[in-house]
Amino acid sequence: MTDEKCTFHLASFRVPSKNPDSDALDDMVATANQFRDASIRCFNSTVPIAEQNQLLVFPHVVCGCFACEMYLKFLLKKDGKKAPRNHSLIELWAMQSDIIKNGFQAKYLTTNIDDLIRSISDHFIKIRYNHEMQMETVHFGEDKLAMILPYLSDVCNK
Repeated sequence: MTDEKCTFHLASFRVPSKNPDSDALDDMVATANQFRDASIRCFNSTVPIAEQNQLLVFPHVVCGCFACEMYLKFLLKKDGKKAPRNHSLIELWAMQSDIIKNGFQAKYLTTNIDDLIRSISDHFIKIRYNHEMQMETVHFGEDKLAMILPYLSDVCNK
């Protein structure tokens, strides 16, 4: 009897590189797109647990907010600005060019974009570490992420 090892290949992906020939901006968008896609998949699926279907809300929000963060940092770097090393969406948004801000405002005329971004600015941290924060309730409106994420994705993938 032989002991055979089986290897499964789940995916191939580009790893960001320090190689001068590598395009770091393309790597950022590719990474953001993967988190965007993971967020969408989590939102659209349920997992059967103890004979109940559980929505994957926390992974959806964490992946979606992280994708927004990556897109906002990409836009800053594309404009030659240095992105801060934190997860504050409102801080990243405040650093964006007027072209980006006005484009969003033009698409969603009835929405105050600063309030919208502020409302989910710290979701990546709060929801990711909810087990440490002793919160009773997490307030989250899907419509907010559903407006911001597609807009940033479209702008960054042009």
